[in-house]
Amino acid sequence: MKYTISIIFLLTSILRINAQVLDSLNQNASPKYGINQLAIKYFGIEFTKEQRKEIENVEIEFIYSIDKYGNPTLAEINGVTNQEIVDSLKNKTKEIERFNPQVRNGVAEPAIYFMKLTFPTYKLYQRKYGMLQGSAYNEAKLEDFEYLNTSGQRFDMTIGGLVNQFIGNPSRHLGFGGGMKIDLGYAGKNNIIYGLNMSFYGNKLKKEYPINSTREQFEAPPTLLVGLILGKWFDKFNIQGEINLGVQNITKKLGEK
Repeated sequence: MKYTISIIFLLTSILRINAQVLDSLNQNASPKYGINQLAIKYFGIEFTKEQRKEIENVEIEFIYSIDKYGNPTLAEINGVTNQEIVDSLKNKTKEIERFNPQVRNGVAEPAIYFMKLTFPTYKLYQRKYGMLQGSAYNEAKLEDFEYLNTSGQRFDMTIGGLVNQFIGNPSRHLGFGGGMKIDLGYAGKNNIIYGLNMSFYGNKLKKEYPINSTREQFEAPPTLLVGLILGKWFDKFNIQGEINLGVQNITKKLGEK
């Protein structure tokens, strides 16, 4: 009985060794890291929104030609005819790692490998869109929303250059000039504009001011205007008026007087 058990154990060990040898000498072609990792490569393609709609819930068949070294070539694609999508799938195949080659009796040989893949559909409901957007495949764009609710309020800041010409008595002394302007405005739901305004100008001196001073007057006296803005928005344009306090330097300041 003792020898019988030893013989059975020895025969079992020999059969296991032979099976392992046979397994190493014969294998079918397969993705190196498994079919799931292979599928993820294609799921990661950033198709356009229109292309994605075209392949959603469509079963696509991939037919690979595997050479004896395990290099895959996407020979045929069934289920999709859009050439841009086909090109994207073939280009992604070039990034895939080598397959485990087909082996028969210890010799690697060319093979054919088949895989079927279906791109899923994501349903994003309006009330949940903001919460689910973090896990959605593509970043949301303005055209992705069905509608937009605006607050009806706005804040505007305007900075720009401008030209100016005084009228009335100042025009006798000051010529054409220019400067810069800064506006800060707020509009509520009634589209009424409230804000602050500041403008700075420099106008060429045409004729000296008749002031009781022997100081030399500036060639281009600077003018500063600071005041309030009141206006209204009409769709894409506005009308506004300004009331300002102005100060102008005519001569240089010398000492405390």
